[in-house]
Amino acid sequence: VSRALATLPGVSDVVIDINISSPQQERVYFFNYEQPIDHRNPQAGTFKQRLSLKYVSPDAPVVLYTNGYAMGDSATQIRTVDLVTHLNANMLSVEHRYFNKSLPEAADDLNFTYLWTDQAAADLHAVVDMMKKNFFTQNKWISTGLSKDGITTALYAYYSDKNGWDDIDLFVPFGAPFLPATPTCRDDIRMGQYLYNSCGAGYDADSEM
Repeated sequence: VSRALATLPGVSDVVIDINISSPQQERVYFFNYEQPIDHRNPQAGTFKQRLSLKYVSPDAPVVLYTNGYAMGDSATQIRTVDLVTHLNANMLSVEHRYFNKSLPEAADDLNFTYLWTDQAAADLHAVVDMMKKNFFTQNKWISTGLSKDGITTALYAYYSDKNGWDDIDLFVPFGAPFLPATPTCRDDIRMGQYLYNSCGAGYDADSEM
């Protein structure tokens, strides 16, 4: 698996870590993927985004865990989500830009110039598109996350709908705490309207979905 990952376009620095505390002695493959700093302007350069893969089989579904923060650097820090267990699925985790090692700007000069929700969604789209073309070519894909990670999943769903991306078969955000004021987002009110009308239809603000 590590050799196959190392041959993928844009992939580098593949390492394996084993969770010796787990009954299955889980192997987690960590690697970097080269992303545009600015998906709107590819000439701005690239950065390395951190990913991890818990591999089951080439035919199993793939659960994409959309981290909203840092991902974790060891196998013991990569928590297997319930969907992965229930479906006996592969689990691909993506670290959010501007966290831990996934920095579009130098660590000693962070201005957060490219910390936009559409940039983070485009990161996920690029990862999934590459993996579907080169590694998991016939699999079903599910995107999920919990809390802020769930927000990242919901925003990925929004931008997929907006941009016509056909990456994911099912989006499952858990406990994504969008604020009641989200529909008045000054940057793009359509995002809040979509989340409120399409994703949250039938639920009052502050309700537990």
